[in-house]
Amino acid sequence: MSLSIEVQKLSKSYDYIEFIFRDLDGILNSGEVTAITGKNGSGKSTLLKIIAGQSEPTKGSVNYIDNGKKVKLEKISYVAPYYNLYEDYTPLELYKLVVNLRNEIEDLAEFENYLSKFELIRKRDVPIKNFSSGMKQRLKIILNLIGDYQAYFFDEPSSNLDIFGIETLKNEIEILKNSGKLVAIATNEENEISWCNNLIRL
Repeated sequence: MSLSIEVQKLSKSYDYIEFIFRDLDGILNSGEVTAITGKNGSGKSTLLKIIAGQSEPTKGSVNYIDNGKKVKLEKISYVAPYYNLYEDYTPLELYKLVVNLRNEIEDLAEFENYLSKFELIRKRDVPIKNFSSGMKQRLKIILNLIGDYQAYFFDEPSSNLDIFGIETLKNEIEILKNSGKLVAIATNEENEISWCNNLIRL
């Protein structure tokens, strides 16, 4: 799939009086990493949710195009620091639950490979409630890298990560880009913006 996401005259308001953003146009393409950036309160996370099909715009449209034809965006990866984990589970238990909910086939070798990359392999059977905030963020990223998706969306993915975690994340995003995936990051972090080769500024 060579996916493009076309944003046309997009506006968002929760009260139809004050708009977070108005008449926004843009395009995101496979093989690119797009940064959505702007001041606090400018609507970065809101726009990311709309582009990912997780929220509706007030006005305008978002179209998903594959080889000139409109398609549905049915299988996405979405990472956000405000999404919670089931903390009474261990990483292995949570992985098995997630795979079951997604109706996918377990690939423990792939899961353990990601745990090793992010230095969580020794925590495979430790309840997540005992994790630091940075370890929880690493696990969220791992669970959303496993599998094959139409597009990958990251909202402030470096939140709570240390230098090692940030560098590991950067490498994984580079792999996604080089494999032709569509990636979008909502961020104000200059380091994360530097990973991107497309920019939507609010």
